Amino acid sequence: MKHWFFVKVILSCTLLIAVVSCINLKKDGLSLKHEISVEYKTDKGNKIIADYYKISDNSFDFVHLLFPDGKEYTLRRAVSGSGARYIDDLSVEWWTKGSSAIFSRKNDKNEFEIIYNCSEI
Repeated sequence: MKHWFFVKVILSCTLLIAVVSCINLKKDGLSLKHEISVEYKTDKGNKIIADYYKISDNSFDFVHLLFPDGKEYTLRRAVSGSGARYIDDLSVEWWTKGSSAIFSRKNDKNEFEIIYNCSEI
């Protein structure tokens, strides 16, 4: 009988801690921050517009790419050894370092192949 009493006390304390933790969450919630818009010129003479965004708590970064033919890609930030790398987990990669960027797409061998070398305008 005493065993159940202690179980109820422990469960009640756990529930109380969970409720208090929820009350302490940010009242404003999360928001989307547009960091910067950058125009790049490709080695083929095309222009790519890259809009960089992040969530207000810095938990998630992504880029929206707009190509001259109207194609658009939204890519999440991924781990990179150098620079900033963005991927869609399927077939596209955007890698920036300094004022340069590379747009790649997977080929038939499932390897990234460079489509455009870009320079910031």
